[in-house]
Amino acid sequence: MSESPLEDTSHCHLNLDETRASKKTLFQVGSQPEEENEELRKFCELISSLEYNVDQIRKKNHELGEEATGYKKCLEMTINMFNVFVNEDFSFHEDLKTAQLKMYILVKKLKHQIKYENSSDQHQAPYGERACEIFS
Repeated sequence: MSESPLEDTSHCHLNLDETRASKKTLFQVGSQPEEENEELRKFCELISSLEYNVDQIRKKNHELGEEATGYKKCLEMTINMFNVFVNEDFSFHEDLKTAQLKMYILVKKLKHQIKYENSSDQHQAPYGERACEIFS
């Protein structure tokens, strides 16, 4: 399997372009023997299959993009919360420990969620790995 969904899409586009060119060539030929008609039918089925695969990959990429956006928003909220806790004037040392503990728990939950989703769906690896790198 390729390293990223974008490489899969690129590979499918190349196959789709080649198949469309073959289909165009086959349609230009006038009367064809029965074997060539069967080959043409197979090419048409292949084109349909490739178009479906490309559509599925595009949908998955779109979903992953939306998910990455969600992670970015969550990270921004976490950073903002962290900045609020850091910039507040804590009068007691215990308040600082509580704020750090809350931040630590939130970051651990995010890391765990990312690792769980990475293990459940291989297509999320490029986004999940980047998110894990941010938290590390």
